[in-house]
Amino acid sequence: MDDSQQIPLKDLQRHWLEHLQACAASGKGIAAYAAEHGLDAKAMYAGKKTLVKKGVLPTTRRRRFARAQAEVAVS
Repeated sequence: MDDSQQIPLKDLQRHWLEHLQACAASGKGIAAYAAEHGLDAKAMYAGKKTLVKKGVLPTTRRRRFARAQAEVAVS
C-alpha cells in the first residue's frame, strides 16, 4: 500500500483508505467495522472499489472457477 503515496488521492478517497487499512488491521469485515465505527458500509465498499480501480488497493476477488484437466481413461 506504499503506492498510495505516489497516486494522488482526493480527501474522501484518503478517508476511506485510512478506514480500510484500519479495518484490515482489525481483522474484521467491512460491514462489522463500519457498524462499529458508525460508517455507512455501502459507502465504504464504494470507496474500496474506487481505490482498487485506481490501483491503490489490490483486488481481493478469488477465482470463481479452477482450471480442470480431463484425463482419458485407458482400458
